[in-house]
Amino acid sequence: MKKFFKFLILLILIALGLLAWYFFRPYNKIDVACAIPNKPVFIIETDNSYDAWRKLTTNEVWGSLKKHPFFTDIARGIDVLDTIIQSKEKISRYIGSRSMLISMHITGKGTYDFVYSIDIRRVSKLLAAQDYLEDMFAAKFKLKIRKYNNLSVYMLTDTASKKTLQLYFKHNLLVASYNQKLLEASIDQIEKPYVAIDKNFIGVRDKIKGEGLFRIFINYAQLDNYTNGMLSSPDPNIRQLSQSLFYTGLAFSLDDDNMIRCEGYTNFNDSIPSSFHAMIQSGEGKTGLAEVLPSRTASSVSMGFDKFTDYFDNLMTNLKEVPKSYNSYQANIKQAESFLNIDVRKNLMSWIGDEAAMVHLAPMGLGRSNEFAVFLKTRDMDDAKKNLDLVMEQIRKRTPVKFQTVEYNGYNINYLSVKGFFRMLLGKYFQKLDKPYFTYIGDYVVFSNHPQTLKVIIDGFVKQTLLAGLPDYKSFTKNFSRKSNVLMLVNTNQFLQSLQGTVTPSTWAELQKNREYIVSFPYFGFQLEKDGSLFKTRLYITFKNSESSAAEGPFVDTTSENAEDTVGIVIADHASDEVSQMLSKAEEYVPENTNMPVYTEKYANGQTKVQFELKDGFRDGDYREFYDNGNLKIKGQYKQDHKNGVWKIYAENGKLLQKIKFDDGKRK
Repeated sequence: MKKFFKFLILLILIALGLLAWYFFRPYNKIDVACAIPNKPVFIIETDNSYDAWRKLTTNEVWGSLKKHPFFTDIARGIDVLDTIIQSKEKISRYIGSRSMLISMHITGKGTYDFVYSIDIRRVSKLLAAQDYLEDMFAAKFKLKIRKYNNLSVYMLTDTASKKTLQLYFKHNLLVASYNQKLLEASIDQIEKPYVAIDKNFIGVRDKIKGEGLFRIFINYAQLDNYTNGMLSSPDPNIRQLSQSLFYTGLAFSLDDDNMIRCEGYTNFNDSIPSSFHAMIQSGEGKTGLAEVLPSRTASSVSMGFDKFTDYFDNLMTNLKEVPKSYNSYQANIKQAESFLNIDVRKNLMSWIGDEAAMVHLAPMGLGRSNEFAVFLKTRDMDDAKKNLDLVMEQIRKRTPVKFQTVEYNGYNINYLSVKGFFRMLLGKYFQKLDKPYFTYIGDYVVFSNHPQTLKVIIDGFVKQTLLAGLPDYKSFTKNFSRKSNVLMLVNTNQFLQSLQGTVTPSTWAELQKNREYIVSFPYFGFQLEKDGSLFKTRLYITFKNSESSAAEGPFVDTTSENAEDTVGIVIADHASDEVSQMLSKAEEYVPENTNMPVYTEKYANGQTKVQFELKDGFRDGDYREFYDNGNLKIKGQYKQDHKNGVWKIYAENGKLLQKIKFDDGKRK
């Protein structure tokens, strides 16, 4: 008997030794990023997936996030993988704080999917045992195994949803995806990875290693492709951003007030000449926009520099590397100087201070290209007025364009007929502002394609219905550095309304479906501040319970006369989408000569396209719009620039589609 016990103890010791050897011997350990296929759009990384997931999902913020399809899709994969690991308590304890990386990839136009890569250390071989997986998933999943590149791929099909999660084990990693092509792409390149050795990804990853609840990485090279799947047409500004920046890496955290704080770094491409490259070479500027922007502002993007002339000089230096673009810029400047007898640098640049901002307002029925403004901060307002007066006087003398300054609410609205003015000064980012109207507000000269937009801005300033006065907005903006290179601020309620027409119908339907959850994050801000060879980057998002946010509804500045016009046109209860769009387009015709009594525009075939009466530079009197076959399209009247009386909308065959009655811009 003693011999038997001695033999048994010996066997146990041998077994323990083998187990210890198995778990503590050197093994081939690879980075979780090695399993990520090329061209991710976003990457999420955590050092302790279980704790991070628990802290996030027990927070009130998650109650809103999880209802959006993007986060629902992420959560579904994490839940299944967590079930695999947590099902065996001893294994789970041994793995401990495991690192996980989730990457999002474009799979088609407007579609995406995820790859999950988890470091499970040595136990990957234990988890890969077929009998273990079959035993664990027998009740809920149907298990199949296939081979790909000599690796076993485990296919777990949910018996309820019929969705199949595919996974494989390699070295110390468990890798999974609901998308077969992505999983196979991961297998194909795991030994020769792309992302894990990308010096730009490594550069920002190392700077925020171990920080935050988890880390988020944005791959700008794929941002243009990703947004093109959602937008109705490509955005050239996003395309330029994709070329100018490499990666942003942000450490995600939640403060006691449930504000999402993401702080980190962004690296940039300094080899491509661009407006953005010129800006980052030109120092930083302070913003004071919140004190002049109306509460109807949807978004603003502010560029800062030491002084504007430095920015312009750097832009020209960069453009010399692209001779065609440089020569075009120089030719435009010389043409303007010769024709108008002005000095572009002195008369159009010297007075600009340390900030230029592009601002979009909530929809007013003017069309998106008319519902935005450019704010240029002045170094000296008197100097700005003096130089712009000189330019306008030269235009009066040397061009057939006749116009008069229009006074509105104590502010003059002027017209600057210099084609390509903003492209010449600020580059492609501002090129859609062409032959603009302008006025003076606070320390800023404000330009827009449409005088109605300037009227909304003036109303907000006169009546002090400003962004700075909105609940929590001022305290939110205090989180950002006052001085930076780029500061983007979004007023979510207004911004959401402005997206209609710019995104695809399916994206718009999805946004409307999830509106109450989206508006539970009322303010969003993103800032870049030069820090050596990188940008210090801040992304802050405020959270407000979705029920209270939805109850408040979209903010409408009812003190603005122009806002009332918007309610009448765009949000008409009984107006079809087609009719609403037709009425909106009525505001998109902008006469170059504000002194003319009647504005007329024709089709290429000579038929009248639109005709309306003007008084003191604003619409006042009959409005008629026609199809190219000569049939009447829209018939109505304006009174002091507001729709008034009965408006009739017709189909191309002459059939009356709808009558809508307005009283001083408000639908009756």
